[in-house]
Amino acid sequence: MTQHLDSDMKWQNQEDSLPTSSEAASEEAEYSVVVTPDAGVGVLEPVRVRRSPRAPRRELPLAQTVQASIRNSRAALKRHAVSCQLSVCMTLTYREITDNARADLEDFLEKVRHFYPDGFQWASVSETGSDAAHRPHHHVMLPHNSQLLKIAEQWHWGAVHVGINTSDKGIRRTVNYLSRHFRSVDSGVRRFRRSKGIRARVFRHRAASLESAQAVIESYLPAANQEVEVWNPRCAGRRIVYWETKKAQLNP
Repeated sequence: MTQHLDSDMKWQNQEDSLPTSSEAASEEAEYSVVVTPDAGVGVLEPVRVRRSPRAPRRELPLAQTVQASIRNSRAALKRHAVSCQLSVCMTLTYREITDNARADLEDFLEKVRHFYPDGFQWASVSETGSDAAHRPHHHVMLPHNSQLLKIAEQWHWGAVHVGINTSDKGIRRTVNYLSRHFRSVDSGVRRFRRSKGIRARVFRHRAASLESAQAVIESYLPAANQEVEVWNPRCAGRRIVYWETKKAQLNP
């Protein structure tokens, strides 16, 4: 890649492309770079000169604390879904209200496991409700399989909708859609469930400047002409960079 990420940034509007005064002042600061190549994501942000003092734990979390926790959960689900190439999303619905939603999902996953003899990776987001207008249902993300119809038939409690993503970007968009439910999850309850046993590789670096931080991320791109997408979360100069992994090229 001959150009730096600045020239490849995609902004929602012109205002986004203008750094704040604090961001402009930090361009020459030391940067922290965290790259997860298996998930096609890198995060760069200025290193804090002095850590903020830790406040005592609150009985009720602040709204901004909850939002930060939701963002972390969304990012964790994206890393897992992309690194394991969970390109299939099945929405499992119910014909009737159930009191055993979790047991039903576990029964389904146990049956699906047999369709993946080389290893079974998955993630699920369950939405629950107590009335007919908000029936419980599950979203299950799975690797692609040639027997998707038979897999869908393992769900006996209602209808199944199957969606297939053909790129890492599509997988991330699916996670963005599923994470809309995270706002309504009670504190202390897991927002999503996932398979265990595979952890994406994480590499941490320090860079002397913004330009050096960008160069670090460029070094992990799988191709010299790799297109990247840069997201500005408007948080202390942080930038999140996404790209397509080599695994995505093998998707159906």
